[in-house]
Amino acid sequence: MNRRITVVSAVLAVFSLAVLAVGCGGGSEAAPTTEASGSPATTETATPPTEAAPEPVTLRMGVEWPTGDPRTELVAEHFVKAVADASGGLITVELFGGGEIAQAKDINEAIDSNLLDLALTKLSAGWTTAVPELTVLGLSVFDDSGHAFRALDGDLGTELAQALEEKGNAKLLSWITAGDVDAMGLSDGQITTPEDLKGRKMRASSKADAVSCEALGAVPVVIDSSEMYMALQRGTVDGVFITTASGVEKAKLYEVTKYWTRIPIVSGAQLGIVAGADSWEALDPAVQQTLMDAATGTRAAIADWAETGGAKQWDAVAALDGITTYVVPPDQISVWKDLMRDSQRGLLEEAVSPDEAAHLLDLVIQAR
Repeated sequence: MNRRITVVSAVLAVFSLAVLAVGCGGGSEAAPTTEASGSPATTETATPPTEAAPEPVTLRMGVEWPTGDPRTELVAEHFVKAVADASGGLITVELFGGGEIAQAKDINEAIDSNLLDLALTKLSAGWTTAVPELTVLGLSVFDDSGHAFRALDGDLGTELAQALEEKGNAKLLSWITAGDVDAMGLSDGQITTPEDLKGRKMRASSKADAVSCEALGAVPVVIDSSEMYMALQRGTVDGVFITTASGVEKAKLYEVTKYWTRIPIVSGAQLGIVAGADSWEALDPAVQQTLMDAATGTRAAIADWAETGGAKQWDAVAALDGITTYVVPPDQISVWKDLMRDSQRGLLEEAVSPDEAAHLLDLVIQAR
């Protein structure tokens, strides 16, 4: 239809409605009649415009762990499926395991470049370059996951989430724990004391791990989780500084490293579910709330799994052929942490400033 005709038609429609309104407002006055018949004039009732149907949304999500890892499966159930169910199928989250879209250490870059819309990522690793405050998450400063969550649900978490938005171009949906990162492995001997690490090349996952490793006398080599197996097989490293028992099993690290030690020196919530700022701002508020709710549910599911499944995972590792395990006595763990403490604090002070480091650590202490 010609634009001019459209405009004129619209004006006439408005005028007709105005006449109708005046006619109805008189109460007892007779209805208007046509000149030819004298019968009441008929008018058409305007049909209200129908609301447009919600548009389907597809989001790409990367996770830290490989496909098949029990935590990846929990994300599939409690985030991907939960979002689909809550939205009646209108929101689709495509899930990619570690290394499928981006290596774990590069997830922050994938989020920043919009290659991924969402991620469950280790915030204490690659993200610390842009957001140095997140370094605190990788230090041995939390007593356990419960202590970490109290801090992150309080002032510490508020400050870190704000820094992530301002410097990391990402929106935090929820903090996530992987449970106790308590598996330390060596290819040719058992680790029972810090002395056993002297001069050994150990795989580290982050700068915080590397500093801690050095403090114990080892030589750290930062390697992505997807490359651990090959590095151990080729002798690039002698062992793994710290990982999880489930990681040992799912990545089949037991095939190339036969000696494993259980030592919970890194506890807390180093991970988070995040959304890229551009992707997040483009979403309808109702979609945003659906994602936030699913992230909260995923946090609870992974925390429950970590609490109840840790011992089972260690039992599974110990039952593997040719594997030797050792558990560091609880009263000896403080010896390890004391050796790492000054180096870890120095890393945090270098990342932010001495004053800011003191402030962040005070917030950790206040949550005890």
